Amino acid sequence: MKIFKKIKTGFFAFFSNTSLLTYQVNILLRNTLPITIMVILMAVTYGWILWKHVDHLYLSLWMGSFFCISIIRIITAALFHKKKSENKNYQFYITLQIFTSLISGLTMGLTIYMLPPGFSFLHIYVLIMIIAMMAGAVSSLSANIYAFLSYFMPLFLLFLGRLLYSLYLFPENQYITGMVLLFFTGPLVLIRFALESNRVLTRSYNMYMEKDNLLRQLEKEKEQLKLSEIVLKNINEAVMITDAKNKIIKVNNAFTDFTGYSSKEVIGKNPSILKSKKHGNEFYREMWNSIAVKGSWSGEIWNKRKNREIYPELLNIVILRNHNGEITHHIGNFMDISNFKMREHELNYLAHYDLLTGLPNRRSLYEYLDNNLSNLKELDEELAILFMDLNLFKNINDLHGHNVGDLLLNEIATRLKETLREEDKIARLGGDEFAIIIKKESKKNISLIAKNIIKIIEKPFVVHDITCTIGVSIGIALAPENGIERMDLMHKADQTMYKAKKEIQNKKTKSSVLFYK
Repeated sequence: MKIFKKIKTGFFAFFSNTSLLTYQVNILLRNTLPITIMVILMAVTYGWILWKHVDHLYLSLWMGSFFCISIIRIITAALFHKKKSENKNYQFYITLQIFTSLISGLTMGLTIYMLPPGFSFLHIYVLIMIIAMMAGAVSSLSANIYAFLSYFMPLFLLFLGRLLYSLYLFPENQYITGMVLLFFTGPLVLIRFALESNRVLTRSYNMYMEKDNLLRQLEKEKEQLKLSEIVLKNINEAVMITDAKNKIIKVNNAFTDFTGYSSKEVIGKNPSILKSKKHGNEFYREMWNSIAVKGSWSGEIWNKRKNREIYPELLNIVILRNHNGEITHHIGNFMDISNFKMREHELNYLAHYDLLTGLPNRRSLYEYLDNNLSNLKELDEELAILFMDLNLFKNINDLHGHNVGDLLLNEIATRLKETLREEDKIARLGGDEFAIIIKKESKKNISLIAKNIIKIIEKPFVVHDITCTIGVSIGIALAPENGIERMDLMHKADQTMYKAKKEIQNKKTKSSVLFYK
């Protein structure tokens, strides 16, 4: 019962292993035609030898059944090879093979029953021919152990039964005794041969599957490599790959677009051909130190194109190592961020400068004051904040329109920049209000500068053939004399400016300047 269970378990396991089943069916049906032709020729020879010694009807029936089974095998093999692999039902073909093997075994087993119970030399010759036919079939069927057993077991049992019966009738017949002994040992050899063939076949199948898996893996890696090549070729980011010695071995199309260098011009060279002089040695030392320690580096860097134009890029570098931890490649990918930098500059300009006059705006003034007031005491320096408000400007706007007013503001900004020093900070706070920061000057000098500003402002402006005359009110707060807090100083300068404006109304003048008291 245990042997039966093992055979049953093995049988169903065999049918569940589709790949092994496919392999065995291919071998069985590949050998079908030559083996079947060989067996038919031997069967015809067998029939010709026995034609005069046995009943013709039995012999004809035997040969007819044998030929039918052979034709079925040949047709099965032909249909199998004609169909495409995806349309083949391997379980059907192996089942049919096992069934025809069983019928063949029964047919072959019945041949001995056509011989008389006693054995002559002719009979032994025929019997050996039968065994040869059996061995040929076994060599074909050993690819599958179940096909072999379905063929061999009925044949063996029928042969053995007839030989034992003949030995019972003629115990003194040496030929029969020898055949019984031969038939007890011969099948053992055949079984051993079949099992060994099946073992070799299984080992061959395993090697075939390993090779097939390897080929599939190589094909998959080839597809992945092809896909990576397509991505590398069409990606918008520039990619540069170097070897362990940092020599360029691969670049993509985007690299050529960004740098102007073709692949042939950079292969084998060091990436330093892109190096600009905008970074010092310390920058590159820190970059390579990060790559060595962390295995990567990311950041902004300024590089040089082939036409020597310096441009900014966002660069990312990673290293690849082998199983021993040794560096094999460096991979760098970068994007040209010139447009981004330009846009960033534009946004920064909008945030810190007045669009009409090009002067720094209120935010820029705040930052400038914060930076300079924080260390004013330590440096023992003085700083003056001048708040300016134009007088009679509203009249010009109302009389001549905002277009003339805007042009007038531009002219005022130009005169202020021409009059003041480069290190002095001029800002437009909005409308007709301006502010000026002057450092490292005495109170007396500040007063002279303020009077000079009044002089250039009161000088008539000609805008679109229109002569414009205006005045200015100036309030001045000093640091650290009046404080060192930015908002406090600006508030004091603003208050003083409005006092200067009231003074103009009282004195009926165009301009006035006051210091905070």
